[in-house]
Amino acid sequence: MNEIYQDYVSAEVTLFWTADPDGQRSRLIFAVTELVPKNQLPSEPLGGGKTPYWSRSVRSKSKLKVQCRRFFCTVEQAVTCFEQFDWTSLGAPAGLKKGKSLQRQPPRGYSVVLPQAHIPLGLESPGLSMVLPNRSTSFRAYAFLESERETEEVFSDGERNAIQKFVGQCCGADLSIYREFWGASILCMQNPVIWNYKSFGIDEGGQLHLLLLPRDGKTVVGMRYMIQTQHPFGLSDGNMAEISSEIIAFPVPSPEMEARLYIWDKAGNLLEVRPLSFWRGAAYATSQRRSLPDGKTVAVWPRKYYKAHRKEKNLLQQQEELRMYQTLEKKKQFFYFKAGEILRARDIAGGLLAHAGLEVIICDMYLDAAGFDECIKGWVCCQTLTIFASKKWLMHEPNKPGITRVDELRTRMKELIDGKMVKSAFLYGVSGGQHDNGLAHDRFFVVDGTAYCVGSSLHGLGGRDTVLFRAPNPKVFLDRAAEWKSSHADLLYDGEGDRNG
Repeated sequence: MNEIYQDYVSAEVTLFWTADPDGQRSRLIFAVTELVPKNQLPSEPLGGGKTPYWSRSVRSKSKLKVQCRRFFCTVEQAVTCFEQFDWTSLGAPAGLKKGKSLQRQPPRGYSVVLPQAHIPLGLESPGLSMVLPNRSTSFRAYAFLESERETEEVFSDGERNAIQKFVGQCCGADLSIYREFWGASILCMQNPVIWNYKSFGIDEGGQLHLLLLPRDGKTVVGMRYMIQTQHPFGLSDGNMAEISSEIIAFPVPSPEMEARLYIWDKAGNLLEVRPLSFWRGAAYATSQRRSLPDGKTVAVWPRKYYKAHRKEKNLLQQQEELRMYQTLEKKKQFFYFKAGEILRARDIAGGLLAHAGLEVIICDMYLDAAGFDECIKGWVCCQTLTIFASKKWLMHEPNKPGITRVDELRTRMKELIDGKMVKSAFLYGVSGGQHDNGLAHDRFFVVDGTAYCVGSSLHGLGGRDTVLFRAPNPKVFLDRAAEWKSSHADLLYDGEGDRNG
């Protein structure tokens, strides 16, 4: 066995699978193998030990069930089952189907799982991750994940919802958020030295005092730690320090920077990466909550918290923010146009479109000839140009009787093709939405897979205050554009002429 497992004395496996009487749909849904260190109680058996497993129908009037069972075993047996994807020696069903695209992640070594919670230290112990057992601290050794999402796609939306709800109730894993864990098997290990932390607050010198709580028979002396912060320009350099007692103290980072605590054992193995959240150098607690229209509740904090949270910026901070905005513009991530900056807006939007070499997709429900001439003509040069606009809008005759906006855009798109600026071009008229002016409200364009959101139509862009920024998730735009083509849009121009006449 690997020496990294030497501090663990037992293991537990929580296994989810679907079971069908005909055996055709019995497949692995999700598996967690947890190694338990010395002096730590194992989890409770599912159902209080009264039943061998939990089971629930995936849908009404269906014999397909999702089942869960927790097994307790030795470390060696758990690791062997995990690596072979075979838990029959523990009592699990044999021959569970699994994805063909399973890959080890990370390919080599071990990966620390970063906590998801952002709770001020000392108020509540944040769980390390929503996909791991409810422990105070933990880290993932490695996992086998499907690169093609095969298991998730086997089930209908209703079946997936039922399975996700069942998994969440059994072990707290939210497969609707952590979709990569459908069909996955992960091996996670608790921190073998430290089982929790406790904050003693911040002293007058601005130092946070943190108590490390080691397990029985363990010592933290000789281990190392570091505080690293996330700055708008990147990660800061942190100083690594040796731990000389169970209490460590360090200056409280700026609230605007995301601080993380790193802890290594004496052998240099990274054991913990935990976020530290601070509110203006102090921690606040409240028991008051208020209800929202959606039925959820949010905390109501003391007034002094809101005052402390809203701080006046000194000159250095103001200049730092200015440099940050300038950097975002240089990286082509965010632009703000004041009313009247029409030329600047045109040059920036057109310049982004000009970077395309393969494909440009433009969604602008109110695109017209003027917008085309301002931001597309002369700027775009690519293999494929696809434009989505409101069909109702396109059918209007804005200037000359008998000449619609469709005719105007067709002429211009054909000119791009004839001028060899575009190899193929497509114009789609989108129906639906309020007043049948198209389903989309916001404008966006996609340049070789990079999506940008635009605050106004390309026609007159910059005439009024507006923004242009790079979207963090271009896939949603591409997926939606594909949906429009299949069910909400008519092809009005295909790059070779007018199909409609």
